[in-house]
Amino acid sequence: TLTEISRIQLRTEDGEYARPEDLYLPSEYNEGRYDSSLVLGTLTSKAPVTPSYLDGNDTGDGVDVDEQSWREFLAELGVQDCIQIHKNPDHCNRVTFDSEGEIQDFLDEHDDEGTDIRLDTDLAPYNGRNCRWMKRENAQHGLVDYALDEAVTQAFRAATETNTGFGREFARMLDTYWEDTYSDCFYRDYCYSIPNNGYEVKTEESACPTTFGQLLRSVSWLPGDDGELHRPGHLFQRNSVTEEADVTHIAEVLESVSADLLNTLGIRDDVGITEHQIGI
Repeated sequence: TLTEISRIQLRTEDGEYARPEDLYLPSEYNEGRYDSSLVLGTLTSKAPVTPSYLDGNDTGDGVDVDEQSWREFLAELGVQDCIQIHKNPDHCNRVTFDSEGEIQDFLDEHDDEGTDIRLDTDLAPYNGRNCRWMKRENAQHGLVDYALDEAVTQAFRAATETNTGFGREFARMLDTYWEDTYSDCFYRDYCYSIPNNGYEVKTEESACPTTFGQLLRSVSWLPGDDGELHRPGHLFQRNSVTEEADVTHIAEVLESVSADLLNTLGIRDDVGITEHQIGI
């Protein structure tokens, strides 16, 4: 029952017991994926769950000790498996606008890359029942932003100043959970109200980076093949064109991560005349 589940406590690496929501999955549960002990241990104040569950010693003989099964089971109980953004409503910030001119001004100030704004003549101030945040402002347009909480942001900035290994493993975490979690958090959701037998709010992805996306593009956290940390936009993907130029490529260990992730971060796959001559 839900009551029984709420009472579950799990063993930590130190042999204590804690609620699942106060724990994270250490690297033993993520072999070949990413060093979750480094990333989650750095960015959260949670304790690692014991790896001994993988041995079956805590539940008796015959238990399924498959790493993926345990990872998924513990995550379902509430143990943290990555840095969550999209699934946590506390990380969401909504802004409303009365007109296309008002939202365009906002987008111009927030590095928009070409959001398709709907004409005011096709919209109507929202006065329906299902979208309270639009109704409160009687708005026609809205944007939904996603960000790390402030404590995690500060820990992220601090870690990237001292630890190249952290940047590498953070990138591997993004890659591991890109499709399920992070690809939906990089650009703001654009919402608009249309008259449709009453009122209806349509939602689509904008081309305006979220606070989370802007953070990842503006901080020097991604390791290059020179062993230093760089802003993603200062690095290049390795190919026949970029290898002919005097540029810094992403670290070799990251060359296998998702092409969509690399492109979204702004890592370039082509060079200009200047980079050909002197690099950046």
